[in-house]
Amino acid sequence: MGNSKDFRVMCLNFETVQPPTEESKVLVQKLRIIFFIHLAVAVIKTIFLVTSGLIEFLNCFILYLAYSTLNYCNCVMYIIFNIMSSVAIITIVGQQIQSGSFLSSRNSGISNAFTVFNILTFIFYIVAIRYVFLSLIHISEPTRQAEISYAVFCLKKK
Repeated sequence: MGNSKDFRVMCLNFETVQPPTEESKVLVQKLRIIFFIHLAVAVIKTIFLVTSGLIEFLNCFILYLAYSTLNYCNCVMYIIFNIMSSVAIITIVGQQIQSGSFLSSRNSGISNAFTVFNILTFIFYIVAIRYVFLSLIHISEPTRQAEISYAVFCLKKK
């Protein structure tokens, strides 16, 4: 139970892992770029709405864990959180379109700026999901087999 390998099987792995192939090194670099862009998104969202920004910071942390530990589980969590955030943006913009207040002169400049920022953030989420999904396939492939084998071993041991 106190074994460090038990902790390694979980999603919160803090052990840094070097990318095994050249292709995975390139993908990790792309994930780092996405991380810093997402960090900027988190800071801007914190200015507009603190809770939304905090959720973005959590998402940045998950992405950091995904590319620094080459963890399959964190890649999946990051994709799921981005899909949820994308659905929230679609809902907000859809509601604005339905009510007739989408980029309307009735809104304040800040409200319209936040709407434009949300649309740009939605585009970023789609791009981020694509690259994280590609990374999910290429980066975790060499390391995943050992973790699955260890998980099966733990199940058999009980």
